[in-house]
Amino acid sequence: MKQFQTREELLQNTIDYFWGRPERQCLSPKGGCQYRAQGQSEGCAIGRLLDISLCEKLDVNNYSVECDSTFEKLPDWLKNLGQSFLVDLQYLHDNSLLVDKRESEVKIRMIRHVNTSLIKF
Repeated sequence: MKQFQTREELLQNTIDYFWGRPERQCLSPKGGCQYRAQGQSEGCAIGRLLDISLCEKLDVNNYSVECDSTFEKLPDWLKNLGQSFLVDLQYLHDNSLLVDKRESEVKIRMIRHVNTSLIKF
Protein backbone atom coordinates (compact mmCIF):
# COMPACT_ATOMS: atom_id res chain seq x y z
CA MET A 1 0.00 0.00 0.00
CA LYS A 2 1.26 3.46 -0.90
CA GLN A 3 1.83 5.92 1.93
CA PHE A 4 2.77 9.58 1.75
CA GLN A 5 4.28 11.82 4.39
CA THR A 6 3.14 15.16 3.03
CA ARG A 7 0.07 16.59 1.35
CA GLU A 8 2.21 17.73 -1.57
CA GLU A 9 3.46 14.18 -2.18
CA LEU A 10 -0.04 12.75 -2.13
CA LEU A 11 -1.49 15.50 -4.33
CA GLN A 12 1.33 15.12 -6.86
CA ASN A 13 0.90 11.35 -6.97
CA THR A 14 -2.86 11.72 -7.41
CA ILE A 15 -2.42 14.21 -10.25
CA ASP A 16 0.20 12.01 -11.90
CA TYR A 17 -2.16 9.04 -11.76
CA PHE A 18 -5.46 10.63 -12.88
CA TRP A 19 -4.42 13.64 -15.02
CA GLY A 20 -6.10 13.30 -18.40
CA ARG A 21 -6.86 9.61 -17.85
CA PRO A 22 -10.62 9.06 -17.60
CA GLU A 23 -10.16 5.29 -17.77
CA ARG A 24 -8.54 5.48 -14.33
CA GLN A 25 -11.48 7.23 -12.73
CA CYS A 26 -13.16 4.67 -10.51
CA LEU A 27 -16.85 4.81 -11.34
CA SER A 28 -19.64 2.40 -10.51
CA PRO A 29 -21.98 1.17 -13.25
CA LYS A 30 -24.41 3.87 -12.03
CA GLY A 31 -21.78 6.57 -12.59
CA GLY A 32 -20.87 7.36 -8.97
CA CYS A 33 -17.38 7.13 -7.55
CA GLN A 34 -16.32 3.93 -5.81
CA TYR A 35 -13.47 3.46 -3.38
CA ARG A 36 -12.40 0.04 -4.67
CA ALA A 37 -10.69 -0.63 -7.96
CA GLN A 38 -12.74 -1.10 -11.11
CA GLY A 39 -11.47 -1.91 -14.61
CA GLN A 40 -8.18 -0.14 -15.30
CA SER A 41 -8.28 1.90 -12.10
CA GLU A 42 -6.45 1.31 -8.83
CA GLY A 43 -9.44 2.94 -7.12
CA CYS A 44 -10.62 6.46 -6.42
CA ALA A 45 -8.32 9.18 -5.10
CA ILE A 46 -8.73 7.88 -1.53
CA GLY A 47 -9.58 4.24 -2.24
CA ARG A 48 -6.34 3.56 -4.10
CA LEU A 49 -4.55 4.19 -0.79
CA LEU A 50 -6.61 1.68 1.21
CA ASP A 51 -6.72 -2.08 1.48
CA ILE A 52 -9.47 -3.81 -0.45
CA SER A 53 -11.44 -4.91 2.63
CA LEU A 54 -11.78 -1.31 3.85
CA CYS A 55 -12.76 -0.15 0.35
CA GLU A 56 -15.50 -2.76 0.25
CA LYS A 57 -16.84 -1.57 3.61
CA LEU A 58 -16.78 2.07 2.53
CA ASP A 59 -18.48 1.29 -0.78
CA VAL A 60 -21.50 -0.16 1.05
CA ASN A 61 -22.60 3.34 2.12
CA ASN A 62 -20.43 5.28 -0.36
CA TYR A 63 -19.91 8.13 2.11
CA SER A 64 -17.32 10.81 1.51
CA VAL A 65 -14.34 11.22 3.80
CA GLU A 66 -16.25 14.32 4.87
CA CYS A 67 -18.38 11.97 6.97
CA ASP A 68 -16.64 11.56 10.33
CA SER A 69 -17.46 7.85 10.54
CA THR A 70 -15.70 7.28 7.19
CA PHE A 71 -12.74 9.48 8.11
CA GLU A 72 -12.25 7.61 11.40
CA LYS A 73 -11.88 4.30 9.51
CA LEU A 74 -8.87 5.55 7.54
CA PRO A 75 -5.31 4.58 8.47
CA ASP A 76 -3.55 7.00 10.82
CA TRP A 77 -1.00 8.15 8.22
CA LEU A 78 -3.86 9.30 6.00
CA LYS A 79 -5.82 10.91 8.84
CA ASN A 80 -2.66 12.82 9.78
CA LEU A 81 -2.89 14.68 6.44
CA GLY A 82 -6.17 16.22 7.61
CA GLN A 83 -9.81 15.65 6.90
CA SER A 84 -10.37 18.90 4.97
CA PHE A 85 -7.42 18.11 2.67
CA LEU A 86 -8.77 14.62 1.98
CA VAL A 87 -12.26 16.00 1.33
CA ASP A 88 -10.82 18.40 -1.24
CA LEU A 89 -8.67 15.66 -2.79
CA GLN A 90 -11.74 13.47 -3.14
CA TYR A 91 -13.62 16.44 -4.64
CA LEU A 92 -10.95 16.84 -7.35
CA HIS A 93 -11.46 13.23 -8.34
CA ASP A 94 -15.23 12.99 -7.97
CA ASN A 95 -15.82 16.14 -10.03
CA SER A 96 -13.42 15.16 -12.83
CA LEU A 97 -11.10 18.14 -12.29
CA LEU A 98 -8.12 15.81 -12.68
CA VAL A 99 -9.21 13.80 -15.70
CA ASP A 100 -10.40 17.00 -17.41
CA LYS A 101 -7.02 18.69 -16.68
CA ARG A 102 -8.57 21.71 -14.98
CA GLU A 103 -5.35 23.07 -13.51
CA SER A 104 -6.61 26.44 -12.31
CA GLU A 105 -9.56 24.85 -10.48
CA VAL A 106 -7.26 22.29 -8.86
CA LYS A 107 -4.97 25.08 -7.66
CA ILE A 108 -7.89 27.11 -6.30
CA ARG A 109 -9.19 24.09 -4.39
CA MET A 110 -5.81 23.03 -2.99
CA ILE A 111 -4.05 26.34 -2.27
CA ARG A 112 -5.21 26.31 1.35
CA HIS A 113 -3.60 22.89 1.88
CA VAL A 114 -0.35 22.93 -0.13
CA ASN A 115 2.16 25.17 -1.83
CA THR A 116 0.69 24.78 -5.32
CA SER A 117 3.85 26.15 -6.94
CA LEU A 118 5.52 22.84 -6.02
CA ILE A 119 2.95 20.82 -7.98
CA LYS A 120 3.63 19.81 -11.59
CA PHE A 121 0.74 19.45 -13.99
